[in-house]
Amino acid sequence: IDYYDFLQENLLERIGLNNTTLEFDKSGNFIGGSSVYASARDYARFGYLYLRDGLWEDEQVIPKEWIKATQIPKSNTGGIYKNKFWLIDSRFEEGYGLPEDTYYCAGFGGQYILIIPSKDIVLVRLGETYRDTSSGNKVLNYLGEIVKIFPDMKMNWFMQNKIIVYTSNNCSYCVRAKKLLEQKGLSYEEINIQIRTDQREEMISKSNG
Repeated sequence: IDYYDFLQENLLERIGLNNTTLEFDKSGNFIGGSSVYASARDYARFGYLYLRDGLWEDEQVIPKEWIKATQIPKSNTGGIYKNKFWLIDSRFEEGYGLPEDTYYCAGFGGQYILIIPSKDIVLVRLGETYRDTSSGNKVLNYLGEIVKIFPDMKMNWFMQNKIIVYTSNNCSYCVRAKKLLEQKGLSYEEINIQIRTDQREEMISKSNG
């Protein structure tokens, strides 16, 4: 299969990157380290694919193992790089005020795709801001201030309380709810009940247990 067709079929089309252009060199090789042109929404989709460990609408587009490996820096990079992604290190400008689990794509002129599992968010920044090495990376510091607004998922009640999923037979909503919890790595107790058709098919509640 042609290299371009492989990327088109296995990535762009599968997650709906309809406004993305990949640039190849004269030999037909994907440049990779640069020259990917996309809308903010497409960049966000790509980031969301990583945030969900490579899963897109119940389909594993990228192996979960690859996503997890990307978050562990190579030893010869000073602890800040792996698989085309940059990672946060508090030794550099105090990590820009970003959570330690942040990893991101950095593009020319201050383009960023930040992936932050502990906040459960993807943050995309487009612009044309060239870094002044004498003053550090102001853009990342500003983005760090924005990220602080979002609550930490570790403080979410899902992480502090027992989750009970009440299910009934042939309940599609219940299946989706369980998959969502599993994607987030949250444990739950399932209780199967019989309910009338005029009642809600799905109920998720927390308990003091």
